[in-house]
Amino acid sequence: VKTTCAHTAVLTIGEAGGSAGSIVCVPVSANGLSDAVGFQFTLAFDPAKLTYQGCTSWGGGCNGAAVQITPLSGGKVTFVYNDAPVNLDNGKFFEICFTVNAGAAGSVPVFWSDSPTLREFSDSEAEAIPCIYTNGAVVVNVGWTLSGVLTYPHYSTQTLTTLPDVPLFLVYSGDAGRDTS
Repeated sequence: VKTTCAHTAVLTIGEAGGSAGSIVCVPVSANGLSDAVGFQFTLAFDPAKLTYQGCTSWGGGCNGAAVQITPLSGGKVTFVYNDAPVNLDNGKFFEICFTVNAGAAGSVPVFWSDSPTLREFSDSEAEAIPCIYTNGAVVVNVGWTLSGVLTYPHYSTQTLTTLPDVPLFLVYSGDAGRDTS
C-alpha cells in the first residue's frame, strides 16, 4: 500500500522566437517530475504557420531513443515513452523544433492536447503522477524582406543568392518594403 502523497509536477512549454524560414526550438521544461517511467501526450500547433522538424535535448535521464514520436496531420505530434525513469527537479525536459512558415506572424501557440493521445505520466509503481500543464508559443519576428535583384557598384547585377560576401547597407527608396504582418 502506497502511503505517501504524490507531488504535482509542472510541465511548461516555453517560448522561442524566429523569422519566416528559420528553425526554432521551443523548450519544454519540467519541475518536480520524479520517477516518471512512462508518459504519453500530444502537442499541437497551427500547421499553416509552423512545420514540425523534430525533438532534441532530452533531459532528466530520459532515453530519447525510446520516445515514440509520431507527427500527425493537422498540426499534432504524439509522444509515448516507457523506459528509464525521468527525474527533473527543475530543468529542460526536451526541445521541440519547427520551421516558421512563410506568412506566419505574431505569436503562434504551441499547446498540450489530449487528442488523439491523452496526457498521462506514471511512476514505477504504475501510479499516475499529477501534473499541471502550461502552454507556450513561437513568436514570429518580422522585419525587412529582400527579394529581386541587387546592384552593387563593384559587381555586376547579382541575385541575392549568388552575391559574394560584401558590406550591404539598406536605404529605403521605395524598392524595399517592410513586412508588418
